[in-house]
Amino acid sequence: MNRAEAQFIHRVREVYTHRDRMLEELLDGRALPTAFVDRLAAPFLDPKHRWSVASYRGRPLLLINLGYWPGAKEIGEAQIALVHFLAGCAPDLTGARVLDVGSGLAGAAIILASHYGAQVDCLNVVEQQVFWSKELIRMHGLEDRVRVHVGSACDMPFADGAFDIVFCLEAAHCFADKPRFLAESRRVLRPGGRLLMADAVATSQNYLLRWEWLAQLPLVTWSDWRGFLLASGLGLEEERSIAGEVYPGFMQWLDREQPRDRMLRRLIRRAWLEENGWWRRVGSLARLPLQLLSILPPLVRRFGDGLLWKRDYFVCVARK
Repeated sequence: MNRAEAQFIHRVREVYTHRDRMLEELLDGRALPTAFVDRLAAPFLDPKHRWSVASYRGRPLLLINLGYWPGAKEIGEAQIALVHFLAGCAPDLTGARVLDVGSGLAGAAIILASHYGAQVDCLNVVEQQVFWSKELIRMHGLEDRVRVHVGSACDMPFADGAFDIVFCLEAAHCFADKPRFLAESRRVLRPGGRLLMADAVATSQNYLLRWEWLAQLPLVTWSDWRGFLLASGLGLEEERSIAGEVYPGFMQWLDREQPRDRMLRRLIRRAWLEENGWWRRVGSLARLPLQLLSILPPLVRRFGDGLLWKRDYFVCVARK
């Protein structure tokens, strides 16, 4: 692993590792599964606020994706729908050996095992998420069907031809070497096996416009991904954009969940009331412009939807 890859992986771990949160706080809706966004949002939120948590077969489920919104009203419902949408791109998952790469908190793996009857191995480079995933898998009673491994998507610790499906939902943008991820996917797939992938992509080659502030890393375009796929030796069977089914619904839900004017009022009130002494209050208010910069990127993107700030969202199926 070279220095650039090591830095990339370090940044991913920073984005997804909670420094001072417990799994129970995520399950109770008191924290967001993406640690960087959780830290960013904390000053703007009322301490009593609870984020909605997905429920699956009567048990909580933690998913990290933007959701598939046709017919959905809440984030958990939309996130589960996106898992089903991508899983539906495979002919049949019953009894299939599935590798979930960049598996997050094993939410998708739990659905693939319990609903579709797959045998799932999860691969994740974030140690804390691997530890918490094991707890969630036990909670759903799926220890015999879902296994979790610490490892890189660019250097998979599995034998050649071990899997029928490589499943990658909104994680590939976090992989340091995307062509190597695809080469590794091809290696671990059996002949005729499929890669199912869905992810946010950039719409411009300009580095500043490709930067994704939520993930703290640059995105690549779908044209880049297509080139990587063809060069890997995988055959591209299907490709389509579902941006219209992902982004509008997510933004509408976010506006309902946390209107920006309420967030700003909370920040100002907190800055003024939680400090003792007028000089500390003035100093706290003086820091507000710097804190407000943290919500500038999404505001700019919202007003620039018709420009190059807009992201796309692609789904693809590739076959070995």
